[in-house]
Amino acid sequence: MREYMVPFSTKGEDRLFFSLTARQCLWLAGGLMLGLAAVFIPAAAFRVPFPAALAFTPLGLPFLGAGAYLALRKVRDYDHDVGADVYLFRKLHYRFRSHDYILH
Repeated sequence: MREYMVPFSTKGEDRLFFSLTARQCLWLAGGLMLGLAAVFIPAAAFRVPFPAALAFTPLGLPFLGAGAYLALRKVRDYDHDVGADVYLFRKLHYRFRSHDYILH
């Protein structure tokens, strides 16, 4: 069997915490930070003490959920699975690039 050189690593990413990759940990941490900001900024604006600020936790749940979704969800892209974040970035890149193929 012949082995062909590839211009990228086929090893995969290293796992950090709870068998999550660095990218997944960053998405989860980002969602958590945005969620905490969404909780404590309105609590500070209304000058609510800390125990009562926990009543604002439903404001942070969508951010945590979005971070978890982007980190953990796998999407079937043609013939292979990719993370939801990679799939989203590819879709956005395709949507915002120029599609003017006819030269003027």
